[in-house]
Amino acid sequence: PVAKGSARSVRGVNIGGAISQAASEGIILSGGGHAMAGGLSVAPDQIVALDAWMCEHMAAFKSEREEAKRLEVDGILSPSAASIELCDMLDKLGPFGQGAPQPVFAMKDIKVIAPRRIGQNHLKFQASDGGTTIDCLAWRFADTPLGDAAFASGSLSLVGRLKADEWNGRRRVQFEVLDAAVTDAN
Repeated sequence: PVAKGSARSVRGVNIGGAISQAASEGIILSGGGHAMAGGLSVAPDQIVALDAWMCEHMAAFKSEREEAKRLEVDGILSPSAASIELCDMLDKLGPFGQGAPQPVFAMKDIKVIAPRRIGQNHLKFQASDGGTTIDCLAWRFADTPLGDAAFASGSLSLVGRLKADEWNGRRRVQFEVLDAAVTDAN
């Protein structure tokens, strides 16, 4: 299964090493890589065996996989505090990458306004704290219970990153949603 949100490494799991091992055991034609990425060649008749082998191999990393599901939050933010100036200040902390992740913020108990599907299964909406709104993008959320909650106009708590969006010469801030939780049944 593919998890929603950004791709993250699982500390202690070497995907390239797993692919190399599968190749050395004859599960696939060839392959290798490093801890964060790998490539492989596989014959069509090897796909089922590779799937079973990879599931069994990765089962040994249960605690590492559970730890990777944790999402560290750097601070709590309200839509009224999210500004293009704050985005610019955060950008100066970069460059961001594996050892220096981009700051992640939580927005608690926001009201979803005007949700709409964009593309195949993404959502765009505004988050309001009762006075100010911020545009939000939620990748791969449309066909999930959280997407249903957004369309039900309930209250959500969001976790995500601030992004500067530039379109038609205008810069504005938006919130890229990584995860969400229903905070109200309404």
